[in-house]
Amino acid sequence: MPAFPRLGPRVGPLGLAVTAWDLWRRLPPKQRKALLKAARKHGPKIVEATRKHGPAVATRLASELDAAARRRKR
Repeated sequence: MPAFPRLGPRVGPLGLAVTAWDLWRRLPPKQRKALLKAARKHGPKIVEATRKHGPAVATRLASELDAAARRRKR
């Protein structure tokens, strides 16, 4: 299984999952249904694009976030 790219110094896969769950809980039921409907419609397109472009985008994003973190530490 490929490694999950870090989204910054403090955000990992577990933090991302907890944040997503927290946002989901706050949505009213009608908005949850709308979100699921949109995910069913557009999800396959997003997965295909991620498979095609994902590794390059993830690498670029990780390097940009690392550079931003280094600038903040100065």
